[in-house]
Amino acid sequence: MIALAPREFHLFHAAGHDFLYLVPSAAVFALDEATSAVLRVVSETTRAEEAVVAALADRFDAAAVREAVAELLQVRAIGFEHQPEDLPPRVLPMMPFPLTTMVLNVTNQCNLACTYCYEYGEDKIVDTEHGKQSKFMSEETAKQSVEFLLAESSRIAHLTFFGGETLLNFPVLKSTIAYARQRAEELGKEIDFSLTTNATLLRPEIIEFLAENQIGVTISIDGPRELQNKFRVFHNGAGSYDVVAPKIKDLLRRHRSRPIGARVTLTSDTIDVTRIYRHLTEEMGFWEVGFAPVTTSPNQQYAIGAGGCDRMLDQFRALAHEFLEHVAPSRHYGFATVKDTLEEIQERVSKAYPCAA
Repeated sequence: MIALAPREFHLFHAAGHDFLYLVPSAAVFALDEATSAVLRVVSETTRAEEAVVAALADRFDAAAVREAVAELLQVRAIGFEHQPEDLPPRVLPMMPFPLTTMVLNVTNQCNLACTYCYEYGEDKIVDTEHGKQSKFMSEETAKQSVEFLLAESSRIAHLTFFGGETLLNFPVLKSTIAYARQRAEELGKEIDFSLTTNATLLRPEIIEFLAENQIGVTISIDGPRELQNKFRVFHNGAGSYDVVAPKIKDLLRRHRSRPIGARVTLTSDTIDVTRIYRHLTEEMGFWEVGFAPVTTSPNQQYAIGAGGCDRMLDQFRALAHEFLEHVAPSRHYGFATVKDTLEEIQERVSKAYPCAA
């Protein structure tokens, strides 16, 4: 018989009950005793359903075990060994469904040459219409995108600028914000703006514009100098920390109308999560920091293996405990990774994939 095998989940105990957290969908289920026991037995070693029934025969009747197995298969907490995991069904939302956020890739060009970059690095997984030729979004395309967003949104809309390095196309970004704000006012709607940048192009006039227009900013940075300079380098191989650090501090001093966040890419060589978090919040002054493992093939040297994942999660756990100690008495703690996850759980977000898709 085909054996049952565990999928991606975490068991945890809270308030006297066992709970299941499904990694792919961010769903949380309260478990009865039989279902919890089935998960633990299957996690010990792969077993056929009859073997699971036999292993739990002294505690539960066969019908209860079979029902638990069926439910766990249905939610994809377990599956059959050697069988590819079924892709979740593509369920389209009921129409009309308001558009809330639009991301504009205003350029695919970047002035850094980060080794782990999923577009131009060794693990390049996308191609552009013109191959290696850089491409900038035109002002007309950006305006058309704004019209679509405002037409499909409800009263409030969010526009995010992304790249490449977003600020390489600052003229279009600037004109698009002015146009979107004017059109939103004409239509009786609200619109806000945010962008992601590597901070290399944060000149005083750009910082002033971001502050005056209350633009949300996320900065891609990997931590202290030696960690930042391992992968986040210019095309000539020079590290970027000494270039971006003073610019970031200028931004943080001037731009106080919106919280400024950092986004860290973790690799096997830069997995010191606690040290990175302390540096970016306590020394640099970021309001919050989010972490994401590198997107790469497993054979790359900087890919995070099983041991690295354990080390990463142990540090996530420690920061999550600090988060709890701070938020319980209503004090801010900028560990965005756990905050975002808790918000998704509270809002009952269901995702088809572990990323934001």
